[in-house]
Amino acid sequence: TRSPGLYRPLVFAFFMFTTASMHSTSAAWDDAVDAIEWTYSSLDALSTPEAPVDMSFLPIGDRVNIGAGRSAWLSTAAPSGWNGCVEPAYSLTPAVLANEAASAVPSVEAASENNNRNNGNAYGHENGNNGNAFGQENGNNGNNDNNNSAPPVGQVYALTDDTSVISTLQASIPGTTGGLSTRNASYPRCTGTLVGPTDDVAALTAAVRNAAPAGTGRFDEALAWGWRMVSPAWAGRWGRSDYPADRDNADKVIAIVTDAHTNAWFYEAGGANGSSPSGNSSQNNEVTDEGVEQIQALCQRIKDDGVTVYVLLKTSYARSVSPWQTCASPGKFKEVSGLDSFQSALSSLVSDVKTIRLKS
Repeated sequence: TRSPGLYRPLVFAFFMFTTASMHSTSAAWDDAVDAIEWTYSSLDALSTPEAPVDMSFLPIGDRVNIGAGRSAWLSTAAPSGWNGCVEPAYSLTPAVLANEAASAVPSVEAASENNNRNNGNAYGHENGNNGNAFGQENGNNGNNDNNNSAPPVGQVYALTDDTSVISTLQASIPGTTGGLSTRNASYPRCTGTLVGPTDDVAALTAAVRNAAPAGTGRFDEALAWGWRMVSPAWAGRWGRSDYPADRDNADKVIAIVTDAHTNAWFYEAGGANGSSPSGNSSQNNEVTDEGVEQIQALCQRIKDDGVTVYVLLKTSYARSVSPWQTCASPGKFKEVSGLDSFQSALSSLVSDVKTIRLKS
């Protein structure tokens, strides 16, 4: 029994890549789900009326599924049969555009979504001809293809928690939208709808268990939406006016589970038609150099916003370890190779959360 006021409220977002490589076998997946259920249950047991625990689950394929009930967030009417999956978001406001430019995070979507586009600002290349990468008005965009995921002139891919992305989102349609659509007609792929905030452990566990294998994985999209699910800038956007709580009134935790396998950056966000940018050192199933830069910059933004970031990396390519170690908050990175180490990592997470929730 805890004394009243001993703990601070907790906002916890758990997101997991549900690509085929993460579903090694059905039995292994079921065991992993059981471990995640234990995690949710253990965190829920910490909840008190004075210090509630709000939890979410965000399954990630190539795109994020915000739920078909949020069609008002789209820039145009939802197409028939839309399931809630959205393309990468773009910021609109001058302040956000300035922030993106100042951050030195590459404008990867604006740079690469169509092959007829010549953009010198992405990744510091000197011979391009696109002044629009950071919202400038005098560039030659050359947007003469039919790729619907390319941003309008003057917009930048949104790697922030700014809410200006609402009403700019585009429905994700396999075989039609995004660079991944050139891989085959089933891409980009999207999995189950995000769940939360809630204290319903059964609903969260069911969402994890039912997350079907989907896609090759866009880590940046997962990070951006995970941040939005805990950021007070998005208060009232997730079905409750008091969620997410202010930074000073709750602890914010994001937990990421991935094996870092992806081919997305070979088709979009820097690459095209299965090829990475010229001179890139990445191999098949590895994030490109530009993707590494983008992910690390976004992780830093999230941590600077007062969010504790845990990363549980399923044994992956050696090149993938360092970027995800850097992404995690100090001491919050775990490399897991099987069920025992996965369970141990989740147990450490729960123990840590108990500690960080203690009021100073």
